[in-house]
Amino acid sequence: VAVSDNGGVDQLPFYCFQPKSDLPFNPNFSLWGSFNEKHLEKFKSVVPYFDQLKTCIQVPVIEINKFIKSADFPVLDLLQVDAEGWDVRLLQVLDIEYWQPGIIRFEHIHASKNDLFKLIEKFNQLNYQTFSIGMDTVVVNNRFRRFFKLLTMVKVIHPSWLLPAKGITKLI
Repeated sequence: VAVSDNGGVDQLPFYCFQPKSDLPFNPNFSLWGSFNEKHLEKFKSVVPYFDQLKTCIQVPVIEINKFIKSADFPVLDLLQVDAEGWDVRLLQVLDIEYWQPGIIRFEHIHASKNDLFKLIEKFNQLNYQTFSIGMDTVVVNNRFRRFFKLLTMVKVIHPSWLLPAKGITKLI
């Protein structure tokens, strides 16, 4: 199942590797897949018969809040999002006030700064703290903060984004 930010799409193409009876296949190849066909290109040099083993399957799509509701979790302590650049869009429509996840971890590297900062502001207004760790952002509800005292040392989002770009010597 694929998770979306709206209910407008029933299916999405998913690109992956599947064994063919007449070709050698390493089971590890089945670990690699993407909704973006170009993402598979990075495996071209390590997957023999790349073009023959690559396939596309249609995957059903469900809106993120409906998906979480269908799982019938009594509590949502941890939400890990890795959605190939759609992370921020999914979290923008997530009903955070309803689900009140304790910890959210998502990849921010593909997000626009504007969208990311708007999302962080939303989290701040809902009593969450945000931490940047490499390519990821970790969002911690204040009720979980005692478990993350170490993260307070890493604090806040991308200080380098607040600096002028290389080559700029003064701000207007």
